[in-house]
Amino acid sequence: QWEGRTKRQFFKYIPSIESYVAVSIYQDEFLQVVRRVTYAILVAVLVGVVVFILITMFLSRSITSGLKKGVDFAKHIAKGDLTASLDVNQQDEVGELAGALSQMLGKLKSIVLNIRTGAESIAAASSQISNGSQQLSEGATEQASSTEEISSSMEEMVSNIQQNTDNAKQTENISGK
Repeated sequence: QWEGRTKRQFFKYIPSIESYVAVSIYQDEFLQVVRRVTYAILVAVLVGVVVFILITMFLSRSITSGLKKGVDFAKHIAKGDLTASLDVNQQDEVGELAGALSQMLGKLKSIVLNIRTGAESIAAASSQISNGSQQLSEGATEQASSTEEISSSMEEMVSNIQQNTDNAKQTENISGK
């Protein structure tokens, strides 16, 4: 106790100066300094936590925003909408993913265009084959009709020959009697 207040004294021997160093401070002043340091540490920790949360939210939004755009883009392509576009201006992995998805769309458009061109060529060839088949069918029908006429004529000739043979036999029988 010193002048009605509690006072603390600390000392330590310092070999480099071969002496003791002593410090004395009133306890209430020391506790006031400790409280200020405690409050400063608490404020620094709270500010650090708030800054950490804000940075985390910003990074999280930038990542999820790019990924959401990528997912929406992929859904449009999955529905067959090849006119969709992806606008992500990031220089991280999400930006690389967006670039790869855009390249994929370009290749997919090229493949679809090639398939469409091939299908049109196949349709044109199919139409030509159909026309050729129809002409062939008409030719076959005409030939069948001609064959039927020839067959009918042949039957008529056979019938006439048979008639002539019968007449000749009758004539021979009459003249032989």
